[in-house]
Amino acid sequence: MKVFILLGAAGVGATAMWFWDDSVQKFQVHLVEQQLLSGIQQPAVDIHKVGFHGAFADLHAHHHEEGAAHHDDDEEVKLAPAKEKQLAEADAKARELFASPGGAYTQADIELNGKVPPSERFEKVEFLYSMKPYPGQPIDPILKTKTGGAFDWYIGGKKYHFSSVATIEEFVLRAKKDPSSIQSPEHYVAAKSATTVASR
Repeated sequence: MKVFILLGAAGVGATAMWFWDDSVQKFQVHLVEQQLLSGIQQPAVDIHKVGFHGAFADLHAHHHEEGAAHHDDDEEVKLAPAKEKQLAEADAKARELFASPGGAYTQADIELNGKVPPSERFEKVEFLYSMKPYPGQPIDPILKTKTGGAFDWYIGGKKYHFSSVATIEEFVLRAKKDPSSIQSPEHYVAAKSATTVASR
């Protein structure tokens, strides 16, 4: 009888531990999900509608990790023929945009940035275009989200920080067509609100 009681107690204990471990694991997963979601911010505009390569942003998108990462060299994204044609057209427009000065975008900027357009320079860099910035951090001038750390570009002799190729294109388009619509890099910084600081 004692043996059966001991075996029964052991079984109950094992079941209780299993439920405990399962609940702890689910709670840990929930915490990780909440942390990931807390670092996400809705961009001010739809990235798919800006620049020339916005429509292809999802080929480079990576939402949840800090810093810019690179795709493996052996990874190759297959596009439908129609999309391939659209991408080729976007590449051609981008080369033309960055090859000539205009408005606030000067010849000196072109020399600082080099002759390779962002779509080629950052071809293998992932776009972290929906990350939430900390107060005081640079933000993407177009999306108002955290910059990717890799997408820097000179406009008007000043270095600006971006989160994707598409937003560099959009900003340079605006700089050339309507220079008064852009502001200095110091303007594009996450606000330091009392509420945000207190919550950290």
